[in-house]
Amino acid sequence: MEVNGERLIASQHVELEESSTNSIPNELLLVIFEFVVAEPSTKNDFHIPIRLSQVSTHWRTLALHNPSLWTNVHLNLSYQTTFFLASRFLDRSNLLPVHIIITATVPFDRLLVERSISFVRDQLPRCRSLTISSPYVGYITRLTTLVSFPAPKLQNLEIDYCSGHERVQFLRIDYANGMSPPPLRRVRLTAVVLPWEGPSLSNLTTFEIGGLGKQAYTVSQLRCFFANNPCLDTLIIGSQLLAAEDVHPKVEIPSLRSLKLTRCTRYETPIQFAISLSTPGLTSLVIINDPRQPGDGGWSGFVNYVKGCTIPCYPSLASLILRGVPVSMIDAEFTKSSPALTDLVLLGDNLSFDFLLPPRVGGGDRGEEPKGCPWPKLENLRCEGRSLTHHLREVLEFRRTLGFPVSSVAEISPGELLHSGA
Repeated sequence: MEVNGERLIASQHVELEESSTNSIPNELLLVIFEFVVAEPSTKNDFHIPIRLSQVSTHWRTLALHNPSLWTNVHLNLSYQTTFFLASRFLDRSNLLPVHIIITATVPFDRLLVERSISFVRDQLPRCRSLTISSPYVGYITRLTTLVSFPAPKLQNLEIDYCSGHERVQFLRIDYANGMSPPPLRRVRLTAVVLPWEGPSLSNLTTFEIGGLGKQAYTVSQLRCFFANNPCLDTLIIGSQLLAAEDVHPKVEIPSLRSLKLTRCTRYETPIQFAISLSTPGLTSLVIINDPRQPGDGGWSGFVNYVKGCTIPCYPSLASLILRGVPVSMIDAEFTKSSPALTDLVLLGDNLSFDFLLPPRVGGGDRGEEPKGCPWPKLENLRCEGRSLTHHLREVLEFRRTLGFPVSSVAEISPGELLHSGA
């Protein structure tokens, strides 16, 4: 089978010596090459360097003499030639740090997984990023043991147990006795659990976890985990981590600047998890609810908590993104929780913008002059096109006359929001 792999690498070239592409300077071609291979989005994208090297002799020479084009090493266990091709990429990357991706969608094969572990283990000293994906618990259990070996350059770790089952099996990643954990900066886990009370990940800045189902952890475990990660800047939660969110005292994450809470499944309320945390330095908050699911994912509990606070919960918050939640629950009391807000994004049906109007003393249309203004520093508002109504224009005009103008109002689509990573 390795012969077939060799044929793939050295397949017949399409000679384009007279093509206009040969007039492009080598420096510009390399910039284009590096752009198209930078972040593979599908399994076929990993073979782009090979395809580039097969266009012409000129392109092949450029590709083979630029190691940075070969640093995405994909080990797809569905193909028998995968080890040969991965070896080619490793050789051509010329000892540069590599991103290793292991995909195992074939039924569990012990010999195959052990060969994979042996192959990748030898490359861990130069591995900067490691991704493991499989719907089979056997592969996940064995392949995650790679983290227990020395990986002094490993900064990014992604483990995806994509079983597709409603209830998944939870796994642990344990480090060998006496071994320091790798210098991870970003960890993304789907249906996999790090040891909450494990060693400190002192360099960790981004942590994403989801796919756990309705799972409860103890407050002490979460306190220990966040205390052991003093540089955590971004937290993305897609599962319910606590059975009860009314925690006293709150779990402190003083370093946190960005928090994203996403509710996708029926029984979870990850949105309400925010009330368990003390995040005074938070500058960005994203709340996404799937309106097709029953309930609001904990939104009402979050709103009631925020309204009941005597001091602002998020004094530094500058950006708020809300999708699929009933914004009708927002009022002036809610806006007091984030007085420094400058950017607001709203996505959903039947949006109301009355909360942007200042309350009047005495209430009603005949009340006295407005008392203050909700989100007085608001500068940018983005919402779905069908929400840009006459009523909204009236609201914005009224704010302008009071001296609190919203300088930028733009239309945004749900697809655009997802593409932006929110």
